[in-house]
Amino acid sequence: MNLSKLPQRSPIGHKGTFGTVAVFGGYKTDQSVMFGGTVLAATAALKAGAGKVTLVMPQNILPVAIEMLPQAVGESMSEQSHPKAQCFLVGPCLGREKTQRTLLQNLLSKNVPMVIDADALSIIAENPEGWPAKTDAILTPHIGEFERLTKTFGIDTNTSVQSRAAKLAQKLGVVFVVKNSTTTVCSGEQTWQLDKPNPALATAGSGDVLSGLIAGLVAQFYPKQLDLFECAQLGVALHSQAGELWSKLHGDQGLILAELIDLVPEAAARLR
Repeated sequence: MNLSKLPQRSPIGHKGTFGTVAVFGGYKTDQSVMFGGTVLAATAALKAGAGKVTLVMPQNILPVAIEMLPQAVGESMSEQSHPKAQCFLVGPCLGREKTQRTLLQNLLSKNVPMVIDADALSIIAENPEGWPAKTDAILTPHIGEFERLTKTFGIDTNTSVQSRAAKLAQKLGVVFVVKNSTTTVCSGEQTWQLDKPNPALATAGSGDVLSGLIAGLVAQFYPKQLDLFECAQLGVALHSQAGELWSKLHGDQGLILAELIDLVPEAAARLR
C-alpha cells in the first residue's frame, strides 16, 4: 500500500482551523515524578501542525509543565476531565492509579477521536472488559505492550505481528500502530509497514513523540481530509523522516528528542 500524502494547509486558516489536542498525562508521588513524555507528546502535536494543545495534568506538576511548554493551555486533571478538543491523547506518563483508570473509562465514552499510548494501554490490558465499542481510536503500543494486549484479548500469539495486529484491530474496531524496528500500521482491513530501522530513534521518549505527531494530524485532518489509518500511517512516516534527517547529520546515537521534534516541519515538507 502506498503512503498517503500530507494535505496542504489552508492559507487562510487559524489556530481554531487546525484543531486542538488534549494530552492527558503526568504524575507525581513521594517517590517519583514523571511528565517529560507528556510534554514531548504535546510539543510534537504542535510541531505536526495542531492549532492548540491542552495539557491535562495533576495540579502539583502542571505549572512546571507549562513553563516547559508555554504555548500550551493547562487544565488540572480529575476523573471527570473533558476539555474541548478534536483529539484526545491519553497515556504518556499517565500513571495507573484509580483516578487515571476512571479518567480513561470516562474519556473512552466520549465522542472524541483518541490516540492511546503507554500507561493507558497497560490499563486496558489489565481491564479488557472495560473496553467499549469505540471505533475512532488509534492504539500505539511498543512490541511489549502489544504482546500483553494480544494475550489479554485472546489472540493467537504464535502468528506474525502483522496477522495479530489485523485480528486485534478487527476485534477492537481500532487502528493499531505496533512500534518496533519495523513498524506496522493496521486497521484490520488495511495494513502498511515501515521497514526503515533507525537505531537513533531507540531512545526514551521516542514513542511519546510519535503519539503526539499522530494526534496532531488527527486534530487537523480527521475526518474531512484523512481517515484514522492515514493519520497513523503519516505520523509514523513523519517520525521516521525526521529521524533520517537527524541521522544524516549526527549518526545513529545520541539523539535528544527535542532535536527530533525540531526537524518535524522539514520532514513534513518532504511528505507533501
